[in-house]
Amino acid sequence: MADDGGPGAGRPFRNLKQRFEGSGGAGDDDGLGSWRSEIGHWVGLDAKQQAASVAGVRRVSQSGACGATLGEHLLRELKAISSPLIRDVRGKGLWVGVDFDRGRVSARAIAERLLVRGILTKETHQTVIRLAPPLVIVREDLDWAIAQFRAVVREAEGG
Repeated sequence: MADDGGPGAGRPFRNLKQRFEGSGGAGDDDGLGSWRSEIGHWVGLDAKQQAASVAGVRRVSQSGACGATLGEHLLRELKAISSPLIRDVRGKGLWVGVDFDRGRVSARAIAERLLVRGILTKETHQTVIRLAPPLVIVREDLDWAIAQFRAVVREAEGG
């Protein structure tokens, strides 16, 4: 999204959301006011790209979500998975790493199983799976991804 430097702690979206909610000039039928023309000039978007950006901000804004809040949820849910395969779960915002026990399973095998289920991740240092969902993710989609992650861990455990 606009000034997003990555999922991080949700700070970039929080600032963008405040600008979005605080805009809305008189006589503006969509409530975007000067924000639309500013973002078009600011990032060089054409009309279709502006509309897509606005739709994304509106979707997340209406859901009440932000990277920081959903990141806390993601961390809490992943830490709640009790498995001998998982050594540690750490992260900030929507950037999360799950460290697997190298003697029991390879992170690469987990990443490949997640990919089959529609979750794109990155295996790092043979033991860590990096998760970095987009800032515009909504809780429903994040919960689906968490359920897929749980299922893959259970499969890898052999059960």
